[in-house]
Amino acid sequence: MDYEDCLVVSLTRANSSQPWGFRMMGGHDQGMCLYIAKVNPRSLADRAGLMPGDGVMKIGQLPALYLNHDQAKMEILRAGNELYMWVKR
Repeated sequence: MDYEDCLVVSLTRANSSQPWGFRMMGGHDQGMCLYIAKVNPRSLADRAGLMPGDGVMKIGQLPALYLNHDQAKMEILRAGNELYMWVKR
């Protein structure tokens, strides 16, 4: 898969008690690509430029195409306090 036309969104937080501020939907198990369904105003995700409707192509270095929803959530948890996502608008 070619990620040249993807936007890299970088989110950093002080500690894990601070929410990222987005809701992700979809997954291979649901028969659809992962995508950002909601971004909370003034959240870390909002300030980083994440937008509702963004398709999630990679979480960290892991391609998201065949991830089910729970696997994607686990990758976000594994990211700790520095989350990088490749998204397509």
